[in-house]
Amino acid sequence: MQKREFQVSQGGQVVESSLWVAGFDPYTPEIRLVETASPHRKYDTILVQNAWNAISKDDFLRELRPYPQSMRVRAYLRRIVARRNMRVSRRVICLTNAVATQIFDSTGVCAHVAPVTLPVHHWGNPSRQPASDMTYALVTGTVTWYKRPHIALRWVANNLPEIDVVRFAGKDDGSGCWQSVVQLANTLGIRVERVFVKHEEIYNMYAGATVTVMPSALESLGFGLSEALMYSNRVVASQIAAHVEVAGRVGATPEWLGGAISTPNLHCSKQLINKERALQEWQNAGRTLGLNMINDSA
Repeated sequence: MQKREFQVSQGGQVVESSLWVAGFDPYTPEIRLVETASPHRKYDTILVQNAWNAISKDDFLRELRPYPQSMRVRAYLRRIVARRNMRVSRRVICLTNAVATQIFDSTGVCAHVAPVTLPVHHWGNPSRQPASDMTYALVTGTVTWYKRPHIALRWVANNLPEIDVVRFAGKDDGSGCWQSVVQLANTLGIRVERVFVKHEEIYNMYAGATVTVMPSALESLGFGLSEALMYSNRVVASQIAAHVEVAGRVGATPEWLGGAISTPNLHCSKQLINKERALQEWQNAGRTLGLNMINDSA
């Protein structure tokens, strides 16, 4: 895969790699897979991946409030660039209906949707054997304020006090959120660990966890939830639009935070999504974006 000319998030790297596996060139000229590409030119097509740039101004300011000033400024500048690109590009593409709706509600721009459910650059094959005798709850994704990791800790303390440790599988974003999580864990008497694993290693963590808790206030792609529903024994998640959408495509429903505690949802044996269908979704996304086929761009 050739070198990109723009920075992308971890989720963006998953999108690039999955499109590559599906047979498409992520670096097709005049098409950008990030909405924050350089604003000094007009693109034919942009892919909006970050819900931060799609939500309303009020929601944006509310979710941004806990972050340090320097991070707030960067987020604001990225949003300005993204929304300029949304207005001037000929086509705007999203991978979830949730983000497309947010874009229309906040800008009036009508985005095309090419729904994708699961990454295909790796396909999970967990051993379904716990890595140790320790019982743990799992929280995936970057440790950051908008993912509301404190809610995950409180849920575990209130509902599964027998859990030995809560493992956070993601990097610290440097906003002070992780330090706050540790302080709350000490108050609740919960031991926490933060680990960062390669994508192909996360499946065993899902399979070995007693529960995966996903309390995020904001998601764009929902890959974390879709993979948790595929490979975890029990999933508890916030009932946000992106989560509801991807759960419907996977064919398994988590326990929604704030609702009544239900029987743990065991590994779904009749999945509506499989590797073949997931690959077809990415192929449709590549065609919708107008990306060159790899052989054609060689």
